[in-house]
Amino acid sequence: MDRLDLVVFVPVEHPDRVANVEPDHAELRRRVDEELRDVLLNDRWEIGMDVLEVIGTSQERARQVLARARP
Repeated sequence: MDRLDLVVFVPVEHPDRVANVEPDHAELRRRVDEELRDVLLNDRWEIGMDVLEVIGTSQERARQVLARARP
């Protein structure tokens, strides 16, 4: 990926931080999360891009990204 320096993966957390998700949507979110995890973190397509998985509160996630972005 010549145009991306970093991909930030924000997984579905347990418990899910998104409130009021319909049951069908919750299952879809879980499946998309699994697919993205496999493609991005497990490099299923052998793209070799730099991926950062962030967890925690919004502030903690921002700190993780900024810490990685700083030289």
